[in-house]
Amino acid sequence: MSSASSSAAARPAKKQRRAPRAAPDAPAELPMGRFLASPEKKLRDGAVRSLAAFLSQRAAAEPISREDMAKLWKGIFYCFWMSDKPLVQQALAQELADLVLLVPRAAAPSSSTSAAPACQAALGFLEGFWDAIVREWSGLDKWRMDKFYLLVRRFANAGFRLVAREQWDAAAVAELARIMRKQGGPMCPNDVKVPDSITYHLADVYLEELEKAIVSQEAGGETAPTPLLDLLQPWVVTVASAHSGPMYTRIMDNVLHPLLRDLLVDPPAEDEDEADAAAELSFPRLLATAAAPPAAELGDEEYDDAARKSGRRAQLRLALFRRLFAEASRPEALQARRHNLYKLWEAERARMDDAEDSE
Repeated sequence: MSSASSSAAARPAKKQRRAPRAAPDAPAELPMGRFLASPEKKLRDGAVRSLAAFLSQRAAAEPISREDMAKLWKGIFYCFWMSDKPLVQQALAQELADLVLLVPRAAAPSSSTSAAPACQAALGFLEGFWDAIVREWSGLDKWRMDKFYLLVRRFANAGFRLVAREQWDAAAVAELARIMRKQGGPMCPNDVKVPDSITYHLADVYLEELEKAIVSQEAGGETAPTPLLDLLQPWVVTVASAHSGPMYTRIMDNVLHPLLRDLLVDPPAEDEDEADAAAELSFPRLLATAAAPPAAELGDEEYDDAARKSGRRAQLRLALFRRLFAEASRPEALQARRHNLYKLWEAERARMDDAEDSE
């Protein structure tokens, strides 16, 4: 045997690194970021399982600090970065998004404030995702962009499913809107730190993922009315204040105009087929479950009287136009956006006049 061979034989075999295992009865621990971002798939998979166990057992009772949340999401970001092959990426994107739904609700809402929803811990975990996406996005290369677009889509859906699980609780919906619209949030287009491509993609998938969340809610036996106007409000604020003309156009074309068109489609009469009528809509379940606007959002003008007589869809369409007009009237609105939205309102008033004259 050669000296090289004998030397190699004498060396002990290199031990494979393993993530530490907890005892069966030990409480779940937050996994270290280096295991989540490991180049070895087995280590990453084990770390994701550990994270799922921690979130389901302890996250609501032991809030994760802001610093630890940033470290955790950096590890999760690179966990997904390391994934390859389309089917693996798709499965991992869904698994990571589903982590949001694993965080249990608080035992009871805070007695000190009604602004803290029972799902606050889950919303905090979701906020960590959006913070990480905005923070790390500039480091993506063109080969990884598509899979991270998929991840953004999955987490948008997870946010909707989370607040749907809460029966569209007003505090939960408001907190979700705050997360998305805050300075540095993915729907804050005038913040130079927020890449436009994230906001563009959210505009592209927003209604689709909201529709899917409602279908999922109904499949689980939940039928709470959807607060459509409140879920659209972040976009209403954005279109009135966006400095970018292309951003305004993207949001109007992919979020607001499609719904406004759907709201013009008359609901089926009693003797008509519901399925045939739904086929005319881009988002049938969203409109079928949308809550009527509160009376306070409809004034005393002739347009409001016509909307009341025409039914819920006409009321929703008018209320959405009124919200756009109200945001355009605010001092914070950009002059160019104000001009565009005022023109839309005038065109809607002319359409309603024509409709009333033809009756």
